[in-house]
Amino acid sequence: MTSPIRQAASRASGPAPRHPASGSQPAHEGRPRERGTTQDARVLFVAVVVAWDRVRFTAAAASRPQLLQDVARYVRRHADDQLWPADARDVRALLEAGRLEAAIGRYFALVGARWDKEWLVMADVPVADADAADVDGSDVLGAA
Repeated sequence: MTSPIRQAASRASGPAPRHPASGSQPAHEGRPRERGTTQDARVLFVAVVVAWDRVRFTAAAASRPQLLQDVARYVRRHADDQLWPADARDVRALLEAGRLEAAIGRYFALVGARWDKEWLVMADVPVADADAADVDGSDVLGAA
């Protein structure tokens, strides 16, 4: 089943970004590391909220759970202003129940019915190792 966040991202701009191959490096106790559940120095989890006129919010985190916390704070701050009162109550109830992904998905499915439409784009961005980058930094963040 597709998560509400991925569904919202798909409606906004086509298919949601897919995870790059992990390279399956074993973590503690010989188990492969699960992406998004633990800190992964090779991946930066990024979220961007856009509207027709501008970027409204950006966040980056070392783990998917932390990114969800950051996006949930955005949703909590804006739900009352952007959603109809009953919808805002539903989103707040999901947040209070700790169902962050459901609350985020519901917010982005409903936002735009009252005021401006917003879209959430989330991606897992591979991060180059500092040792592999050129000395002048040209391989890091697209610097020239």
